[in-house]
Amino acid sequence: MKITFNNLLNRKYVLERDIYQDVLDALSDFFDGATTSYRMFRQSDAVLHKALCNSQIQRVLVHQSEHVVSMVDTTNDVLRQVYKTVRNNKPVLLDAHSISSLRYHFPEFQFFKQCAYAFPALENGTVVGLLFISASDNQFPSEIIAQIKTMIDDYWPKAYELKTQIVQQYHARRRHFEMRSNEEVLLNVIGALVNLMDMRNHAAYSHQRNVSKLALRIGKQLECDHEQLMALKVGGLLHDIGTSLVPSEIINKTITLNDNELAQLRSHVPLGLGIVKDVEFCWPIKEIIEQHHERMNGSGYPHGLLSHQIILEARIIAVADVFDALISNRPFRERYSKTDAMNIILKDKGILFDTFCVDALKCLFDGDHTLLGLYPD
Repeated sequence: MKITFNNLLNRKYVLERDIYQDVLDALSDFFDGATTSYRMFRQSDAVLHKALCNSQIQRVLVHQSEHVVSMVDTTNDVLRQVYKTVRNNKPVLLDAHSISSLRYHFPEFQFFKQCAYAFPALENGTVVGLLFISASDNQFPSEIIAQIKTMIDDYWPKAYELKTQIVQQYHARRRHFEMRSNEEVLLNVIGALVNLMDMRNHAAYSHQRNVSKLALRIGKQLECDHEQLMALKVGGLLHDIGTSLVPSEIINKTITLNDNELAQLRSHVPLGLGIVKDVEFCWPIKEIIEQHHERMNGSGYPHGLLSHQIILEARIIAVADVFDALISNRPFRERYSKTDAMNIILKDKGILFDTFCVDALKCLFDGDHTLLGLYPD
């Protein structure tokens, strides 16, 4: 859609540069056919780079790049006056005398006619450059002059006000971001990743969310410290992240898996490690992903670790993981009742599962069969 000063005021912007580009685009379209020359004075190359990102202005500035001046010469009376005026955020109409002075001092203006406008290039409210637009004839047509006056009086201040709001909103967001802890930011990123997994397999997402919450409850029952609880929260969400790369026909198979299919299913552990291998966690998340299928007697996978080789967080996740899996429907079986699931885990206490972790779950279960509201009856 063609950008005009009228409709750019109704657009949604996030960054200052976005409205800057639309203002340049609107200017180029507005003067299309009425001008032959654009020139930009700038205090840094960054200002020109912004202008060159704009498809319309690029056409004229790149084509005549040898005429673009690298630094503003404030010793020139005309430029000084222009800068003084545009500091109030008002474009300036230059008369024939001003144009003549610019042509005399700057070869870049030799092609200018008797009339031109100077528009401020602003950065955080500061004038950092000037965009000069020259009439194709000695004067702008009278209807263009009238439209320019309306644009300067009505739309330009509104555009500047909108630009100021965008800058303020950006800095407010930046301050909010800087005030947030790295922990909070990481949790938000992990939440987005888990939401992406939810789109592919809602059952897997629900399982990981439940494991995270149940592991937290078990950890609190065991009086784990804050860092351990954070590990359980994040590790619970990510422990099965590798399943997102396992073929869905394996995950959803309704009969017993053969050896090859079982190996593919178990590959979710190294696949999960591969997903997070370059992420620097401050908690043992990679160990949780790697060890949550290990068992106390060494019968687990992928490494057959024994009890003393498995970190506490992975032992807790293992209990929460199995309990939630047992009470959930699976393609190959109906779900168990919560009581039956609890009894299955109790039968393997000290054999497959850590004794203290199982006792903590049993204590929670005896006090509240919903496990503090996680599994309503």
